[in-house]
Amino acid sequence: MKSYEAWKVFCYCIQVIIISTIVYLLVTHNYDTIINQAEFLGGGTPIPQLLASALGALGDIFRSGPVPLPDGGVGVAVSQGRAAAAAAEGKGQEEKEKEEEVAVVQAQAVGSSSSKAVGALLLSKRDLVEMLAAQLTAAKEVKSKEACVLTMGLLPVGDPAFPHKKPLVTALFRLREEKGHELHFTVGEALSCVCAGRLSPIACDPWRLPSNTMQQISEAGDAVMDDTLSWTLNTIFSKYIGSNTNSLVRQASCVWLLSLLKHCSKHPDMQGFLPQIQATFLNVLGEKNEVIQEVASRGLGLVYELSSSPSHRKELVEVLVGTLMEGRRSAHHVTDNTELFHTSLGKAPTGGQLNTYKELCSLASDLNQPDLVYKFMNLANHHALWNSKKGAAFGFSTIMSQAREQLEPHVPTLVPRLYRYKHDPNPQIQQAMASIWKAIVTENKKTVDKYFTEIMKDLTHNLNNHLWRNREASCLALGDLLVSRQAKELVEYLPELWELCLRVRDDIKESVRKAASVACRVLLKVTVHACDEAVSTGGRVVEGVLPMLLQKGMVSASTEIRVISLEAVLKISRNAGSLLKPHISQLVPTLLESLSSLEQQALNTISLQYSGDAEVQEKIDVLRVSFTKSSPMMEIVNLCVPHIDAEVLQQLVPRLAELLKSGVGLKTKVASANFVVSLVHSSFQDLQPHAGKLLGALVSGLSDRSLVVRKDNARAIGYLVKAAKGIRVTKLIEKMKKWYLEAEPDSPHKASVPLVLSSIATHSPDTAKDHAVEIVPLVFLGMHERPVKEDPSSEERIKRWKETWQELVTGTESGMVRLYLGELVATACPALGAQSWLVKAQGAAAVAAIAEKMGSSLSSPHLATMLSSLTSALPGQVWDGKEAVLKALESVVVTCRSAVLNSVDTNQPSAEEIARGLFQQCKKRGHSSYRKAAIGALGEVLQALELDMFSELSSILLPLINPASTSAREEDSDDEGEEERSARQTARLDLQAVASKAIGKAWPNTATTQAKHFGDVCRAFSVSLGSTTWKGQVAILSGLQDVFSKLCVPIEGSEEELLSTELLPTIDQCLRNNKYSAVRHQALLALEKILPAYTGTGEPHSSGTGTQAPLKLAETTRADLIDSLASFPDHRHKELALAMANSLKLNCDQA
Repeated sequence: MKSYEAWKVFCYCIQVIIISTIVYLLVTHNYDTIINQAEFLGGGTPIPQLLASALGALGDIFRSGPVPLPDGGVGVAVSQGRAAAAAAEGKGQEEKEKEEEVAVVQAQAVGSSSSKAVGALLLSKRDLVEMLAAQLTAAKEVKSKEACVLTMGLLPVGDPAFPHKKPLVTALFRLREEKGHELHFTVGEALSCVCAGRLSPIACDPWRLPSNTMQQISEAGDAVMDDTLSWTLNTIFSKYIGSNTNSLVRQASCVWLLSLLKHCSKHPDMQGFLPQIQATFLNVLGEKNEVIQEVASRGLGLVYELSSSPSHRKELVEVLVGTLMEGRRSAHHVTDNTELFHTSLGKAPTGGQLNTYKELCSLASDLNQPDLVYKFMNLANHHALWNSKKGAAFGFSTIMSQAREQLEPHVPTLVPRLYRYKHDPNPQIQQAMASIWKAIVTENKKTVDKYFTEIMKDLTHNLNNHLWRNREASCLALGDLLVSRQAKELVEYLPELWELCLRVRDDIKESVRKAASVACRVLLKVTVHACDEAVSTGGRVVEGVLPMLLQKGMVSASTEIRVISLEAVLKISRNAGSLLKPHISQLVPTLLESLSSLEQQALNTISLQYSGDAEVQEKIDVLRVSFTKSSPMMEIVNLCVPHIDAEVLQQLVPRLAELLKSGVGLKTKVASANFVVSLVHSSFQDLQPHAGKLLGALVSGLSDRSLVVRKDNARAIGYLVKAAKGIRVTKLIEKMKKWYLEAEPDSPHKASVPLVLSSIATHSPDTAKDHAVEIVPLVFLGMHERPVKEDPSSEERIKRWKETWQELVTGTESGMVRLYLGELVATACPALGAQSWLVKAQGAAAVAAIAEKMGSSLSSPHLATMLSSLTSALPGQVWDGKEAVLKALESVVVTCRSAVLNSVDTNQPSAEEIARGLFQQCKKRGHSSYRKAAIGALGEVLQALELDMFSELSSILLPLINPASTSAREEDSDDEGEEERSARQTARLDLQAVASKAIGKAWPNTATTQAKHFGDVCRAFSVSLGSTTWKGQVAILSGLQDVFSKLCVPIEGSEEELLSTELLPTIDQCLRNNKYSAVRHQALLALEKILPAYTGTGEPHSSGTGTQAPLKLAETTRADLIDSLASFPDHRHKELALAMANSLKLNCDQA
């Protein structure tokens, strides 16, 4: 303690000595020291260290007392500066100020040069101010400037009556555009010294009164009050903060204002300026410059400390709360050089950066979009608004400890907003708001619990705010708030939260979407936990959340929203159990729709690309459907099935039926049909009242272009008919029959009929049995469908028809046909009159099958109906497949020969009418295949009915056999190619073969007719046999067998010679045919029929005139025949050939 006291005494003594020396110099009017210092400042460029030392010495002199120099007038330098500045009068404020500064600098230069004549011109205080101002301008180092600023500020400290305070302040204001904020704090301190004078803290004696300046000043009693502080503050308000848009100037002026407020707080005029200072600091809280924000917030704290009125303090708190909550702030003036954005938005047409209002206006004019300027202005104000909130946060941090009582009423309002601001996207705002939160919230959990309702309302309100920052902050805050909350607290908020979060999930800004995704994840966890069956609030949660997700989330146009909603629905459904029952009618259709809406578009695109290839497309569709069965949506649908009862079906069936009719997408359609099958299995009794409606919906799906959809709908119909009423099933089958008989061949309706009937026969055999009268005839008709080369699926349809027929047949097929004969005839015969050629041919094939199965037991009235339908189908043009009618008529007549001949039914066509109808078809030229079928059918019918129409028929057939006949061939066109000629020749030979057989079949038993045409027939056969193909030879030889087997007239005259010289030699050539055994065999059989006429064995005719004598055979022909028969190569017929050879030899020996 004694050492400390000794050191204190020593320091005091040193101080006394220094002060005494300075006082002595001043008292003795020792101007040399001051003048030398002034000359040092005015001349040349001193070393920075020497300059700082000189300025420090001057400052100590100025602080110690009044400078012993005259006040001085305007002086040479100043007068010249004022004269130059006067020229700026009448100009703009900004230009005038700049010209004044130039004039003063020039004056300072003059003053510097005049200092050399200081002896001749008395140095004054005014000149000293000008010299210091000139040195301030000339100084380059920051330390030199700070020393000069402090020296200038100390001038009025020791001289309370210093007359040049305002020029000093003006000189200091010239540093407003300097960038270093540390320098501006020094300028602010100097300004406070100038304005406060002896009231400045720097004027006090730190040894005597370290903390009570006013007491020292009052004891000194020499403080002089003037308007310097008022003038300085008004200048700052009007020139540098209120109207100036330069960020550096505004930053400097804010620092000066803060320094004045701090260091001149005891000045009598300061209290009157506090409201204006407060308003100024509040206005600059929205500046983008963080230094300005920090200074403004610190200034607000000082204003609050210096405010002596409680009402004023309360007003300050309210204004700050308004700024924080609503972003209220004064508007900023915008000029040409106002910088709206920190960084450049791009390049203007002139190459400049788009940072200023002037450039934005220019760009808007170039683009003819004036509103672009307003958009950028709004954007700038948006940033300023949030910066204002950040600045307000600094203000709160500063005054919180002093304003807790005033803030207490605002806590319910502040807590929700502060909670949201803690999650603001801006990290600086987060930090500031977190500091406020910590200041006003002592217990975090209790506070959040207490104001949970208010916080939730604020978040829900701002989730839909027009500002993206509010939306993003609300999402992040919501994710934090919902963690560990009880379900009962959230029940009333969950539906609205889901709706808002899903909406924000589709926000235009990516960061907001990401924050919303996080919020949705947390919300999903909370919701799933709250909807558990074991939780008391589970029913309310499911009732509130699930409909919203289904009605708004699952049907959203946004894929992201649909995915999140679907995930939520799936997890809720798995957890809710029986709580789903009231919502199944809405849940199931929505899930079924989502199967297609959430399908990868690639699969759908591939399916469309291969739409022209039915087989490939079907495979792709089958693959797509296979994915559906294992999808989570179908899992939930299957979970709902056990909870479906009559009450649920009442609401579910209409929506399901609508989905089956107008559903979009392959997966949705298939899954809906499969769901109907599940309902049949699980709710058979309850489903019966609704089966008819579902059947109608499923039938509408049979027209879908996708075969997979049609198959699944048909499968569902096959199950559902078990629950449907009989009348409804009958109508269904009638519709299928109508589709099959009337629809276009390539129509999906027609292709769906076998699918439906097959499904009914397979999955509902009892129903098929009950309606066999309607089903069996249609299946029988379908079974005889003709394959179409252009339609690869026709083979599969025919196969399905046959499989269905096998399912329906209980005994033999003949017994089945006999049992349902009337229904079969009633279905097959009308088909012959259908518009479709394929159906006509199909009906004809069915009629032929009926005749084949029934055989000779078929009789009227069914036979009459069949024959009438067939003969009615013969007239008219030739259509593709009409050959089936000819074959059917042939089959019926041949099978039921006796019934046709002996029928007394007047509705049945007579044998002559049938033959006449076929004969007319033989005349159809231009359709070789049809004509060939007609000729063959007529030959069989004439043989079966033993009718004699050979005289008329020969005019058609004989020209066809004889290749030399012009009527047998059409002239070849010169324009025909080789292929056309070949096809025509083939058709001609085929007709020849058929005509040859038909002659044998139609050869009558009437002697007169035989006698009339025998020679012509033998001649035609003889000519054609040697010039046709091997198939033609076989046909001609077959015809010869029939002719000679029926021959009942004697052979004589020219016919005998024809046989011996032409026909038999030709047959001998056929016997020698080594290539085709069929030709040799038929020749052998034909020769067997002819030889009895030459050997005298058998009865070649029965004309009633006795036995004809053996014909004469040329020796050469006989020898050739014997040789051919003896060397016949076929072992199976060798014995017959040798017997015939021996007969010829014997006949020769007898002769």
